[in-house]
Amino acid sequence: MINNPNRGSVPQSPRGMVLANGVRLSGLLSFSVTNNNFFHADSFSFTLSMSAQSAATNFDWWSRQEMLEIELLGGFPPDPGNFEKADLTSFLVGYVDDLQFDPVADQMTFTGRDLTSKLIDTKNTLFQKAMHPMTSSTIVTAIAKQAGLTPVVTATSGSSPGSTYYQIIDSLLKAHCSYWDIVTKLAQVEGYQAYVLGHELHFEPRTAADSDPYVIQWTAPSSGGAPSLNVIDLTFQRNLSVAKDLKVVVMSYNPKKNKTFTATATRARAGSGKATPFGEEQVYTFAVANKTQAQVQEIANAKLLELSRHEMNMSARMPADVVLTPRHLIQVTGTGSAFDQNYFASTVTRNYSLAEGFTMTVQGKNQTPNNPT
Repeated sequence: MINNPNRGSVPQSPRGMVLANGVRLSGLLSFSVTNNNFFHADSFSFTLSMSAQSAATNFDWWSRQEMLEIELLGGFPPDPGNFEKADLTSFLVGYVDDLQFDPVADQMTFTGRDLTSKLIDTKNTLFQKAMHPMTSSTIVTAIAKQAGLTPVVTATSGSSPGSTYYQIIDSLLKAHCSYWDIVTKLAQVEGYQAYVLGHELHFEPRTAADSDPYVIQWTAPSSGGAPSLNVIDLTFQRNLSVAKDLKVVVMSYNPKKNKTFTATATRARAGSGKATPFGEEQVYTFAVANKTQAQVQEIANAKLLELSRHEMNMSARMPADVVLTPRHLIQVTGTGSAFDQNYFASTVTRNYSLAEGFTMTVQGKNQTPNNPT
């Protein structure tokens, strides 16, 4: 495990910091950072006291800013009264999208996205077609460098012109889409995860199902007492519609071949011997354009996996730490139910404020243990 679920109540003095264009900002009242595992940009917001700003960064100065690169940090410095950037953990680097000023309340609030926004907001001009022996990893590396990001890329193998894999890449690069569309599609083709961390673009294999987990531990109450757990709040949800047998059908008309391709992916519920499945299988149908047989099968498999992971969901709120990320597994233990299992973290939101301290909320999802996909 990557955390200590039996740490107990330990007094801590969390501290936060925000940098704008490399300069530490004063008057920080609060911040919120949401890191996700959805192929979306991470997001942030923070609030400053207007009266705490220097004469050089007054109301007029802030109102005229056109580009602000932000870094948000938090943690538990050894000297809470005198700390530097090196004493904290960076949660996000990004750009401000919106500024809101409230001079009556003496506050200004900034919201934005991490550097994934550089890839989302930029259309592809780097590639016009696939070039042999072009691979997913070489494409992503080139995109990272084009965007001024450091590539952290696990190499992938290529294929010869005419192959289905090559055709997928070729059609993707010819499309008028963003660089992030290209990166995320290639990640799906390779079974990889893609995300931006600081100034790095990561393109690497997904978190393994047997990875070292972050443990949330529940201990049942004894003698009518209260339960013991290492989080503040813990909730679960199960989608009974998705809990049935699943069938995904993907259809695509390909005008070049004048043919409609159809692919099916199924998940039969593994019986536990304790319950009888209720109702017929749940069927999901999707239509996509201009795909080959191999491509529609790939899409069907991906959709099945995505739907399966919406069956079992958990959410927990806890004192924040600097360990958990959306790339970690979360292991719930001790409830004595089917919810005792591993979950893939989907979002981690950290909230820091002078009034309420430093907390985080995590959400995770996976299918029931007897329904492997």
